[in-house]
Amino acid sequence: MIARFSLIKLLAIAGVFGLGVAPAVVAQVEEPTPAVKQAGEAVMPNADIATIVSGVEGFSTLEAALGAAGLTEALAGEGPFTVIAPTNDAFAALPDGVVEALLLPENKDLLTEVLTYHVIPGEVPYASLAPGMVTTLSGEELTVTIEGAAAFVDGIEIVGSDIPATNGLIHVVEDSVLVPADVATELGARLAAAEEEETMVEETMVEETLVEEAVVEEAAPAAPVRGLW
Repeated sequence: MIARFSLIKLLAIAGVFGLGVAPAVVAQVEEPTPAVKQAGEAVMPNADIATIVSGVEGFSTLEAALGAAGLTEALAGEGPFTVIAPTNDAFAALPDGVVEALLLPENKDLLTEVLTYHVIPGEVPYASLAPGMVTTLSGEELTVTIEGAAAFVDGIEIVGSDIPATNGLIHVVEDSVLVPADVATELGARLAAAEEEETMVEETMVEETLVEEAVVEEAAPAAPVRGLW
């Protein structure tokens, strides 16, 4: 597969052969988006994946999610890993309330499944991606498709790639977060149950309020008897 070269890729290659440092980022788009560009600029010698994520403003939601799932230390570990990193825009593309629900302690198991679904064991450079199924750290398989020079995972285009880390590589997606079908189904069921429970609580509170008002009205003091004071 022949990847399209952009200015930032040429600069990265110049850095490798001219300056002897790690390439900033290999972008598969002509104009890197802000998050992709910042990811490249944030790369430092001897930086692990978790450190790079924490150093990029466009990955702040991912950083928070990794912390909530207790996976930050794992992605700072030996690896190697290939991480499909969703930007803040990718998280924002999810339906309303989904991110907030995933970050709740009671949904940590689902959040962990979602995040590990974005991690491929070993190093898989962009040029090595081929059509087919790839097993992720969650045990689920994601689908890789190739259209021309562009690579997609579960239908989401990789917009930046081969960001180097001491323990692997980072590829970037911005259109959406990758969510396994079974996780989406379970989260939907939990959200529906929570909404139903909230509705029941509200109805109970209304009923209790009406009962209290009725009791107060019935217990109103009798009118004073004339002549007693």
